[in-house]
Amino acid sequence: NRTDYLENLVSLPVPSASVNLNLGLGANTVFRINVASSTTISFTNPPSTAGKAFVFTVFTDLGPTNNGSWMITWPNSVRWDDNTLPIVSINADVLEAYTFFTIDSGK
Repeated sequence: NRTDYLENLVSLPVPSASVNLNLGLGANTVFRINVASSTTISFTNPPSTAGKAFVFTVFTDLGPTNNGSWMITWPNSVRWDDNTLPIVSINADVLEAYTFFTIDSGK
């Protein structure tokens, strides 16, 4: 069993105004977004290797000023469990984790 597997964590601040945030999947697989406003997230460059799955994780850090008014908009290509978007916390200082996987480069 391998126990020394580590991933780089890419931290991305989001300004206090609504923003579009592009997560490049070509080099990174773990992201932490410090959410400070409504945010639209997109994914680019998912690896495409026949017979392989690709997994990545997005942590959203809803800071101390979160009052439930911030929206996180995910790409339309994401297929959610039961076709239902997850509920984003309305509480301040919450770290949420979303793990995504694809077997077809996100098609």
